[in-house]
Amino acid sequence: MKNKTKEILNSSTIEKLLLVADPQLIDEKDEDLFGLITRKDGDSDKQPILRQRFRNYFGRSITLYRQNDIEYLKLDIDMLESYVDDKRVAIMKQTQNRPLSSIFRIVLNHWPSLTHPTRFVKRVINELESNLILKGDSHHFYIFAYDRINITNRIIAREYLPQSILSIDLDQKRFIYEISISGCSYRMGVNRIGYIVLLLDSATKMAHLAIFPTPRRYISLYLYAAYWDLLFD
Repeated sequence: MKNKTKEILNSSTIEKLLLVADPQLIDEKDEDLFGLITRKDGDSDKQPILRQRFRNYFGRSITLYRQNDIEYLKLDIDMLESYVDDKRVAIMKQTQNRPLSSIFRIVLNHWPSLTHPTRFVKRVINELESNLILKGDSHHFYIFAYDRINITNRIIAREYLPQSILSIDLDQKRFIYEISISGCSYRMGVNRIGYIVLLLDSATKMAHLAIFPTPRRYISLYLYAAYWDLLFD
């Protein structure tokens, strides 16, 4: 397994992505009461310029990005009516002159797409022609595979991977995969937290996933409780 990992990482055709959900960006919101603790406990923000650079990637907008062999279509869809009423027009404007044709066509959406009713899933998938969906609303990690022929979903992984690196073939047309990104902060109230590493190989058209677990930092929770008791006792 170590040799396989080294071979994947050293490949010149690999695009390396770090998938981060729910980081603790201190000072993004006012936290007067807990500021003394959170500034020490939060994820360090050593390059605030990067925060500004990526700020316009988020929010309720529909945008298409390209990076080497990858296309990212960021959506704002939560139900069929939303897609039919106005979102579909906005999506078509993004893709009509620049159709999704890269090796990896990734849809980014906050809400799940493959667990909706069949009429929603079929319409979205058939029109967008993506081969991977990334979402992060639940704070839990899982991978769904949607079978276009049998119109069924199956769970490939939930909460953890069956092996250290999971490989998925994105070249086939039958399946489309949806990955729910786990939160990396214990503040989200889930037990298993961490970062997802996604390696995309343009030569083999394979996706390789690994999880870097995040420490649960229960000591910080105890400090929060103690601090609260001191303030309001």
